[in-house]
Amino acid sequence: MLETLRFTYHPSAQNAEATISFHLTKREKSDIIKAMELPENQKNLRRLAELLQTGGPKSSPEAVEKVLLTGQ
Repeated sequence: MLETLRFTYHPSAQNAEATISFHLTKREKSDIIKAMELPENQKNLRRLAELLQTGGPKSSPEAVEKVLLTGQ
C-alpha cells in the first residue's frame, strides 16, 4: 500500500502568487515556514514522523513509479 501525504502552501496576501522557481524570495521562504504550522500540514508531519519511525508501508517499485508519473 502506498500512502501519499500532501503539504499545503498558502502564500501571504502580500505575495498572492508564488513563483515557480527554486530561487525563493525571503517572503516566499517565510510563507513556506509559516505554512508548516497549518493544521493539515501538522497532521501530515506527525504521520510522516510515524512512518519514518516504523519504516512505513512497503511499496513496489512499480507503485512508486506510477505515483511519480501520474501523481496518483
